[in-house]
Amino acid sequence: MDEQIRVQPLGPHEYAAEVDEGQESTHHRVVVRDDVFYGPEFAETSEARLVEETMRFLLERSPNTALPHDIDTGELAERDERYLPELRLRVT
Repeated sequence: MDEQIRVQPLGPHEYAAEVDEGQESTHHRVVVRDDVFYGPEFAETSEARLVEETMRFLLERSPNTALPHDIDTGELAERDERYLPELRLRVT
């Protein structure tokens, strides 16, 4: 299904992500943790792009209406071992 993702900064390392999928629009707060995205593969990638790819990763597994409002990339990396390897592939 096609989805549209809009990412806007809220503050340092914090973003609003609006996801339109079908007839449903959802809003999420995403925290980007520096300790998660280290290494040369992430050096040139903006945090906004990391948020967008994080949302795409999550949307491949669940519809937008099933995603939590608050998403912490550190907690996601701890919960899902596929997350960081997948993000590395997406941004390189």
